Amino acid sequence: LGDVHRELADYPKALKTYQASLSISKEVKDRKGEGISLSNVGRVNRDLANYSKALHLSKQALAIHRDIGDRRWEGISLSNIGSIYTALSDYRHALQTSQQALAIHRAIGDRRWEGITLRHIGKIYAKLSDSPKALKLFQQALAIHRDIGARLDIVDTQYAMVLIYANKNQETKARELLEEVINLGKQIQHPNLPKFIQLLTELKQDN
Repeated sequence: LGDVHRELADYPKALKTYQASLSISKEVKDRKGEGISLSNVGRVNRDLANYSKALHLSKQALAIHRDIGDRRWEGISLSNIGSIYTALSDYRHALQTSQQALAIHRAIGDRRWEGITLRHIGKIYAKLSDSPKALKLFQQALAIHRDIGARLDIVDTQYAMVLIYANKNQETKARELLEEVINLGKQIQHPNLPKFIQLLTELKQDN
C-alpha cells in the first residue's frame, strides 16, 4: 500500500504506511521486514528532500540487508543511497555507490532495478555535463524498461532525456520526445504529468 501512495506522490500517506510496517517488523523481530521498511521510509524522506534523514535511514537499512544476506534489498538500498548523494551534489560517492548497486542488480538478475540504477548513473553524468554518456546510459535503461514493460520507468527515463535535449538547445527533439512522455504519462496517470505539460508549453513558447 505504501508503494501505491508513493507512486501517486502521496508522500505523507506513504510515510505513515511504511512507518507502521516498520513498527510491526521491530515488534515481531522481523529483520528482513525492518530493513525493507527502513529502506522505504528512507526513500520517502528523499522524495520529500529530507536528505540527511534519508541517508541515515538508508544506511541503517543497508546494514540490516547485509547482515542477513538479503542481496536484492542491499542493491536497492545502495541505489537509493546513490540517488541521495546525487541530490546532495556528492557525485563521487553517488557514482561509487550506484556502480556497486548496479553490479548487485546484474549479479542477481534484478532487471527492474538494473534499469532504474542505469538511469540514476545517467543523471549523475548529466549533472557532470557529460551529455553523451548520460544519453547512452538512459538508452540502456530504456531498453530494459521496455523489455520488462515498466511503463512508469519508461516515462521517468524519457523525461530525463528530454531535459538533456532541452539544455542542449535541441528543442525539436525535446518536444517530440516530451509528447511521447505525456501520452504515456496520461495512460498510467503519472503524478508528474502537470510538470511535463508545463515544460511542453514552455518549449513551444521558446520556439
